[in-house]
Amino acid sequence: MAEKLSTLFVLAWGFWYRRNKFVNEQELLVSERAAENAYVLLRSHAQVSIKTRSQTLKHYKWHPPSAGCLKLNVDAAVFPEWDKAGVGPVLRDENGRVIMALSRAEIPMEGSEGIELLAIFRGLQQCATMGVSNIVVESDSLLSIDALNDDNMTNSMLGVLYYEIKKLATCFDACLFSHVYREGNMVAHKLARNAFKIESMEVWWNCIPNCISQTVWFDECL
Repeated sequence: MAEKLSTLFVLAWGFWYRRNKFVNEQELLVSERAAENAYVLLRSHAQVSIKTRSQTLKHYKWHPPSAGCLKLNVDAAVFPEWDKAGVGPVLRDENGRVIMALSRAEIPMEGSEGIELLAIFRGLQQCATMGVSNIVVESDSLLSIDALNDDNMTNSMLGVLYYEIKKLATCFDACLFSHVYREGNMVAHKLARNAFKIESMEVWWNCIPNCISQTVWFDECL
């Protein structure tokens, strides 16, 4: 009974959060995204409920990859009032140095999972051209990451995109897909939101664009 009540309250919070994002920030989250946020919150609450405050902060923050590996964080954003979407991959090394950052405008897709998968695809596509060998891909879309790790491609509408991502993954010596909480994915989130301002695509190499400078600094300070 308690578990059902927790689920009900978290779903209610998800749609309350969706309403506030629209009222205060004019950002309209699709219903599936609001429900997924609630699902992630419920799962994370179960995982960290016994942790201390400092342990919780460490749990949520962005972590650099291990030596010899690069980490690709990706996120997507949808701007329904402009019939536009955006993706924002960012590649960093073990020291947190930004190697590549990208903001790319995209055509919106039905549902949130599709555009989140497209963000993963665009990020891997860019890294494959760079000759990256070992990579960890992080996304705050738990549904997408679970599906990629479980080879759960039952959604025929997205099956081709899943297949292309898995095929791209074979271009690397090692490619791992990992879920990260929104708090640890804010640099990619800012890049995805920045796509609203551009016509096609902007790429930055070995530098930090202004749109993410404060967020990168915040990651380094935690």
